[in-house]
Amino acid sequence: MEKKLFDILKERGYVKDLTHEQEIIDLVNGEPMTFYLGIDPTADSLHIGHFFALTMFRWLQDFGHHGIILIGGATALIGDPRGKGERTLESYETINANYVKLRDQVERLFGCETVNNYDWIKDINTIEFLRDYGIYLAIALVAAIIFVILIIIFNKKK
Repeated sequence: MEKKLFDILKERGYVKDLTHEQEIIDLVNGEPMTFYLGIDPTADSLHIGHFFALTMFRWLQDFGHHGIILIGGATALIGDPRGKGERTLESYETINANYVKLRDQVERLFGCETVNNYDWIKDINTIEFLRDYGIYLAIALVAAIIFVILIIIFNKKK
């Protein structure tokens, strides 16, 4: 009997703990689906830190699923707070150059579609964002967002 993808992934250590196990099994073993993998363009090349996720990506592709690589150009410009401090913020030019190199590597290795979330977000301004999405947030959170924006604007004028 031919092995199912979920069983292969579990045997190889890609799956440990999960919720809604049967739904996930049915989804992974079922009809082709579209899925994505996010990659952070803070480096100009794929590296060992991408290996696990990219091999999972390949398994899903090999079993007929349609993968999209999302390279986070916008999120990389914002930064990444971590327990050991925030990473150095890179310029738009650096992040975009990294995106281009990663995109080329990924397309060459996986023959898949790549997208950059910067393309979706670059034209959104603060007022439009708060008007369109602020209704879904608690007023205290909206006030906190506005406060942070004002601090940023004030500090840039110094």
